[in-house]
Amino acid sequence: MRSFSSVAELDAAVGAELGVSDWVVLDQATLDTFAEVTGDHQWIHVEVERAASGPFGTTVAHGYLTLSLLPRFRAGIFDIVEEGSNDGVERFRLFEVGDVPGAIDQLGLGAGDQLSQRL
Repeated sequence: MRSFSSVAELDAAVGAELGVSDWVVLDQATLDTFAEVTGDHQWIHVEVERAASGPFGTTVAHGYLTLSLLPRFRAGIFDIVEEGSNDGVERFRLFEVGDVPGAIDQLGLGAGDQLSQRL
């Protein structure tokens, strides 16, 4: 794991690949729990039978669920000794859906670059 002494040092690494995280398995129970917490019960996420005949053939992970996993991925890739506050995400785009059951093996974390999801 790479360690940065400050946020400024991390900023200096813009454009560099920081690493690849461990797999995170997404199952229907995780989607159902996320739906309960957020109130996002859209059928494509929680109705297994209906989603089976939908555009992806299965339920898919909420985009915000994927985004909420960023701290977990980051913890396995790099550390910042001088922690700062999280003031948001400038650009975030999902390039593929997260089929369930399935696993996400990385959120290609390059310092300051767009985040790309590989499923």
